[in-house]
Amino acid sequence: MKSATQLVEVVEQVLEAGVLPMAVERNLYQLLEDSQADAKEMAAIERFMEAMINGMIQPVA
Repeated sequence: MKSATQLVEVVEQVLEAGVLPMAVERNLYQLLEDSQADAKEMAAIERFMEAMINGMIQPVA
């Protein structure tokens, strides 16, 4: 369950910062592949996706 906790923490950091560096994006992909989504993790993913769609997070190199 460690990767699920890490995923939530990374998503919260990205939402707070408003930017998504490529290294963090790769980390998110790895965490998504390594974990089974629970309710807390799914909520974090939904918040992340909504913020991306609404332009609140900007991808950066």
